[in-house]
Amino acid sequence: MQNSFSRREVDRSFRKFNDIVGDLFGAKFQTWGNIFTHLITHCEQDSVMKLVTEPLRNNSNVDAQEWYASAMKSTSSMIGSGRYELPYNDDERTALLYQFFLMLENNKVDFHQFCLMMYGTTNYQDAVNHFNQELVQKFTREVSYRLDEILADLGDRQVVPPEAMLVFHHHGNTMNFHGNIQGSNIAVGGSSISSSSATYTGNVELADALQGLLSLTSEVNESQRGAVDTALKLMVKAATDGNMAQEDIQKATDTVAASSPALKERLIEIVQKVGTGL
Repeated sequence: MQNSFSRREVDRSFRKFNDIVGDLFGAKFQTWGNIFTHLITHCEQDSVMKLVTEPLRNNSNVDAQEWYASAMKSTSSMIGSGRYELPYNDDERTALLYQFFLMLENNKVDFHQFCLMMYGTTNYQDAVNHFNQELVQKFTREVSYRLDEILADLGDRQVVPPEAMLVFHHHGNTMNFHGNIQGSNIAVGGSSISSSSATYTGNVELADALQGLLSLTSEVNESQRGAVDTALKLMVKAATDGNMAQEDIQKATDTVAASSPALKERLIEIVQKVGTGL
């Protein structure tokens, strides 16, 4: 895994996402499919954007296949009779749409039949326009909000840790924290412990990941900010110092996890990426 990105890489990736979105909304139906493929390819293969979208793809709280099947089953013999609902929660709605778009890109959705039954569109251009307005815009708008938040949080920083890209979260129930948070298992927010896929392969990488959370303390209530900052710095030190007391580490972890939903979810993402070899 790349340890960090240059600010130029991040800026370019985000600009490209927004440029492709602009192309998609201005496309004729003859070229829309090709531009849609460009958007999905950028989200799936660009080294920066795929970190942003990975939690959307892996969010187990939504099931796009079931959502699509339910929408199509809601139809009657009349065109435009289909119904669907999107989650109110921003992360879950965006995850559902992204998973649905991946299905479409992989030819698991009948695009024209879906638009015909959901929106009553018999014209190809109308189908593209309605799909853009009803679904694509809701996805791209929320992603753009999160990209803007990343840039705002970065300030003038020119070196960007991968953890800064983790602005969407999926809510898993298990995690594993090994290493010089020394051979210790730490549960965050009542979560249980299990093995996870390795991403960080060294204690320095883990320390850098935790260090990246310091930029988020501005989201914490001002009265708690000092305690959270201290707790994060203790955790950073613990990543490479095997002499830290387990009780102190657990207390620091609990302090950070309880301080804000964003910090808790970022911490969970880091924990899930710690390799058992540490």
